[in-house]
Parts: sequence; structure tokens; C-alpha cells
Amino acid sequence: MIELSEFEFEILRFYRDREISDREISDREISKDLYFSLMEELSTSKYRRLNKRLHKEGLAFVFHDNKGFKSILTFEGRVALAAYEAKIGGIIDI
Repeated sequence: MIELSEFEFEILRFYRDREISDREISDREISKDLYFSLMEELSTSKYRRLNKRLHKEGLAFVFHDNKGFKSILTFEGRVALAAYEAKIGGIIDI
């Protein structure tokens, strides 16, 4: 399993939260400021490189539907995300 950076964690969490629902931003776990800064990052070459890394590592995959391209977490991505959340929550020490 790869060690996630805070930014990678936010990307994976964003993917997961988007899968669950397209609720309003106010209903999301992340703040509006973080959401908009994340959306700004999503359009940069840094994100594209990160996105490729997450896909190369098998943590997410891309598919295309009638609304455009979407990234979805794989099982390994969910495990990495859960491990990171447990680590920052003080539940486990990785």
C-alpha cells in the first residue's frame, strides 16, 4: 500500500464522497474553501500527474458516462483511504 499525502487523501475522499451523492457543497464533509481549492487543483498538471499515479497504483480508475469522465475508487483505494482516516483519527499507528 502506498503512503498517501494529505492532498492525495483529499482527492480520494472527494472521489468517494462524489460516488455517494452529488449533494450540495454545504452537505459535504470538506469545507467550501477546501472544496474550491481542490477543484482548482483538479485542473492543474499537478493533479493530472497525481491522478495518473493514483490510477497506476490501482487506487482509482476512470470511466466515461453521459456526464463526462469520472474517477471511482477501487477496493485498494478504499482500504488506503480508510487506513489514512484511521491514522489521522489516532485509531491506528502506521
